[in-house]
Amino acid sequence: MYGATGSFWIVENKMNDPSFNGKEDKMSLYIAVHTLKKSPDEVNKAFAELSPKFAKAMAAGETPAKCIKTWNSLPHGRTDYVFCLWEADKPEDIETSLGKWLDYLTVDNVKVDEIDWAEYVKTL
Repeated sequence: MYGATGSFWIVENKMNDPSFNGKEDKMSLYIAVHTLKKSPDEVNKAFAELSPKFAKAMAAGETPAKCIKTWNSLPHGRTDYVFCLWEADKPEDIETSLGKWLDYLTVDNVKVDEIDWAEYVKTL
């Protein structure tokens, strides 16, 4: 268990050190929590239709934000949330990038810091 003087606070203090996370001069990270505006079937159908163009636009740098990862629980029967990790200068850029997706999903952006535990352990 980590306490106020334990290793957790060391991690917290090192998070803002570029040498700790290996990432300098990059956009902020956001976790987007999405809830469905339409049925899971409609959202899955939209996913199949919208994803190719969406992925190509992000890869080509045509969107102001970039979705790095998506954790989709819909195929596993969990239809309450979908989570995405984004790089963006500001949360509004995520909403702009989502475009048509906003017809199917809400977005609640939470700015986060990333802890790379594999890199952190090397500093011990």
